[in-house]
Parts: sequence; structure tokens; C-alpha cells
Amino acid sequence: MPGLLLADRDHTERMGIRWFIQSNRIPFESIGEAGNIDDTLSYIESYQPDVVCLELEMIPSNRMTDIVLTIRQYVPTVICLTVEAVFERAVQSIELHTISLLVKPLSHEQLKLTLQRAAKSSISKIQEDKGTQPSSTHISYPSLFINQPLKQQEYSLILLRPEKTDHVSTLYQWLDQYPTPYPVTYFVLRKDVACVLRVPKQDETIILQQEGQRMIQRWSSEYPNRRLNLAIHPASVESASLHAMYLKTINLFKLSFFKGMQQLFWVNHEMDFVSIDPFLTPEEQRKWMTFLEEGDKQGVKNWLYQNFSDFQSPYPDPELIRVRFTSILAQFRRFMKTYHLDKQKEVERHYHDIFQTILTAPVMFSIIQEMILFVFVLMDGASKQKQDAATDVIERGLQYMEAHYHRRHLELRDVAEHVGMSPSYYSHLIVKKTGQSFRQILTNIRLKKACRLLTETTMTVREITDKVGYGDANYFSRVFKRNFGLSPRQFRQHEKSK
Repeated sequence: MPGLLLADRDHTERMGIRWFIQSNRIPFESIGEAGNIDDTLSYIESYQPDVVCLELEMIPSNRMTDIVLTIRQYVPTVICLTVEAVFERAVQSIELHTISLLVKPLSHEQLKLTLQRAAKSSISKIQEDKGTQPSSTHISYPSLFINQPLKQQEYSLILLRPEKTDHVSTLYQWLDQYPTPYPVTYFVLRKDVACVLRVPKQDETIILQQEGQRMIQRWSSEYPNRRLNLAIHPASVESASLHAMYLKTINLFKLSFFKGMQQLFWVNHEMDFVSIDPFLTPEEQRKWMTFLEEGDKQGVKNWLYQNFSDFQSPYPDPELIRVRFTSILAQFRRFMKTYHLDKQKEVERHYHDIFQTILTAPVMFSIIQEMILFVFVLMDGASKQKQDAATDVIERGLQYMEAHYHRRHLELRDVAEHVGMSPSYYSHLIVKKTGQSFRQILTNIRLKKACRLLTETTMTVREITDKVGYGDANYFSRVFKRNFGLSPRQFRQHEKSK
């Protein structure tokens, strides 16, 4: 399986392309990164990747010769990226013998087709893999990634995935010495080791179950601190090709997100993950801001455990759960900015570490634990900031209004009391900073929420009136029409017609 180098100055861009490759299962065994020309040259010379995805703007004019010579010596396939489609970039891409010149912002479809073409071209050049045993099953390495029909339904597939990618090499070496009485071929991949084997059909399930459990137990006894998961595709479950078997089997590892490590997963039916709305509702956002403002550590723990510990089959797609975690992280970010915690280097670094954990952690529970520890750091930091009086009172007041707009009798004095100021002085600050009065801001918040309810729910105008803090539906309708030129019912009909 080919290796890829992402050479781009923008760390976010590199991370986005990496996630795109993994989400679309484009078969690259390893994905390296470089953020400048020296790191790019060093990586190419050290690892000799099969494909380099290179941002042309990263190359200084006096280093073009260096990169051209190095790539021509070591790299078979080059994809060029540029932020400006000018003649100079076209000339550079021709010098590098690129297969494609993509202009930022990148088209997902174009990027996908280009990467798939590069991967397929590289795989076709790899006839033998130096890291595999001589095959007693007569299965070639590319068979995992190219849709070649199976002549006989006689092969079973076991995928072994250690908790950390760094342990794949050790796992492969361990399997190389692992005794098995059946014909087997091992293929080392980026995250996994694949075992293709033949076992007696009459005892297939028992044998594979025993072998799987034995592998987990022996690995655990020899490496107590390195956990492992197995996924098994028996030969009795029909599949058109080894590639199709591989895709079904690797999909099982999504269950690790919910079930943890030291698990044995089986391909015995089509496994579908259900879709959920991953974003926090307005009520949940208010609850989180209340937790954070009040420093309610126990409330945070209870909410996270209640909302993320009771999943049953069919499970939600883990990627949507990760999005839900980032939705919570957005509330953390807002809280950080309110209390200027984003200006503290350690807190800011911790925030980015949490974001990476959400994107990559194989088990959901580890994300929950890290988020709890981080939110406690934020609460303690905000508490200190409050004591130092270094807070943005306007932002805190606006957050309070966002959280309590549904109260029918919400007044300026309530908000001023919340931030510890007199109503008259706080009113002066609001107008000075926002250009609007307290009443105008509150009306805008309420109408914004009302528009969402009219568009996204079937609630009646009376129900929405109560929901957004008005006591009289007629008065609410007059205010709404004065601002939007349409009555609430007309607005709903207009939105539906779109």
C-alpha cells in the first residue's frame, strides 16, 4: 500500500486533507506531513513516499531546482496545489511532472478523483511487499485494495488493530513468530495487520473464535499495556472479493468507539450506523453556558455520562458523535473568549489538544475523560479571572440574555445585576459598544429564535409566543411584522415555499 506526503504550509489544510483521505478510505498506508521546504526534502529522502501532494507557493524560487531533482529521484507521482492559477505555477507543475494541478479552495470531487488515481497507480506498481511473509494462501498484497473477484469462497480475514498506530510494527513482528496451524498470509497496513487464512469449513466459527481470543490473550500477556481489537470476516459470509471483505471488516472497528478495546467483532450481517443531529439544541447550549458560568463540575460530569454512555445497536455514526463533541467544544471556546482564557498559551494549547483527541481518539470514553479535565481547567481559570475583574461584562450580559430571553419579564436590571453593575451605567455601556439599546437587543434575540421555531418546527404561533418570552400573541405578531414585513404565519408559508 502506497505512502503519501502532504507538503503544505497550512497545518489546517494538511489536517483537512488527511481527514478527507481517511473518511473516503483512499488506500494510503502512511501519510506524512511537512510544513516547509527543508522538512519536505528531508522526508522525501528518508521515506521515499510513493505520492507527494505539494503546495507550489511553499517552494522559494532559489530552491526549485532542489525540489525538482529530489522528486525526480525518489517520487513516482506528484500532485501540485496552488492558490493562484497563473502561468508560473503551470510551468512549475510541468517541471515536477505532476499528474494534476489543483487550485485552492480545493474541489472535494476533484481532490478525491486525483488521490484515488494516484493511489491506484502506485498500488499497481507494488507487486511485492517487503514486509509480508511468503504467501501460503496465494493472495497478493494489492488484492486488499483492488476489486478482484475471488475464485473460491475459501479465505477468512482477520484484522488486528492495536490501540496506537505506533504499535503496528511490533504487532506484525509478533505475528511473524505466532504459531498457527493453518495457511496464513500477513499484510502490514497503516493502522492494522491483516491475516488472510484458510480454516476447515465445518468448524470455521469455532476455530476463528478460538484463534481470535487466543491472539488477544497472548498479546495482552506479552504486552500488558498495549491493547488490541480484532475483526473477523469468516469465509462463510459471502463476499465478491477480498477487497469487499476488507471494507466490511475494517468498518467493524467503528464499534470500538463505543465498546472500547480487547474486543472481538464479527462480520455476520450488514452493519449500518444511524444518523443523528449532532449539534446542541438551544436549550442544551444554555445548559452548558450555565454549567460553565456557575462552575458546576458535577453537572458537567453527569451530563456527559448521561448523554454518551447509553448507546445501543443500531449505533450512531461515530463521526457524528465526534461532531457533537466539537459542538460542545464550541461552547468551551466561547467561554474561553469571554474570560480571555484563549490568551493563555497553556490553555490554548490544551484546547487544540482536545480538538485533536476528538478527531482521532479510538474510544469515546477517553474523549469524555479529557473533556472533563479540560472543562475543570476552564472553570478554575474563569473563577480566577472573575476575582481579578478581567472579564468582558458586555459579552457576559449578552450571554445571559441569550440564555434567559424566554423569561417574559426579563429586564435590564436583571442583566445588570448578573454582571454586577448599575442598570443605568450598564445601559450606557451596551449602547456604546453595540449601538443598540437593551430592548432592541432582546427583541432581536427573541425574533431570531422565533424565526427558527417557525421554520424548523410545527409549533403554533401561540406556542412560539410563549417560548420566546412574549405574553400576548397579537403583540408578538405586530412586533414580528414590524421587523420582517410579514406576519408569523406568512413568514412560515414563505419559508416553506422556498
